[in-house]
Amino acid sequence: FFTLSVAIFAFSTISFGQNTDNATATAGARIVTPLTIENDEALEFGDIISGANTVKITPAGGRSATNNAALLVTASRTPQAAQFTVEGEASLGYTVLISENITLTGAVTSETMTVNNFDHNATGTLDESGKETFSVGADLIVGGTQASDIYTGSFTVTVTYE
Repeated sequence: FFTLSVAIFAFSTISFGQNTDNATATAGARIVTPLTIENDEALEFGDIISGANTVKITPAGGRSATNNAALLVTASRTPQAAQFTVEGEASLGYTVLISENITLTGAVTSETMTVNNFDHNATGTLDESGKETFSVGADLIVGGTQASDIYTGSFTVTVTYE
């Protein structure tokens, strides 16, 4: 009897009472203004007399050195921090990443100097208009017998939304 009952139930369509329900969810997205960054001012260490020295430009624009007597004040090369303007979505946070170190190369001699210890004064938050301007300073390592020349190089500043 049991085997027969199982066989009948196996080949028949039995309707059991079913309870179904559904729910609706909302979906959304926020599109934000892409970040942009512009370089407004170059990083300038100024005129320096040859000789072993480390010259520092702070983000506030101050200049100092391990040998301050080697720092010249001229009208041709005024020391200054680099300045950047970031634009994006108002009040959002961002991070700043700067090259670890770079090489400055002489235009005539091809000698080099190293720039390192980059530092910035960005708050990391865009204002109500979606902007922030910040400055970048660094250290310049001058060699003991550094050749007289005009040295140049470039560094990269990357900004990313948090």
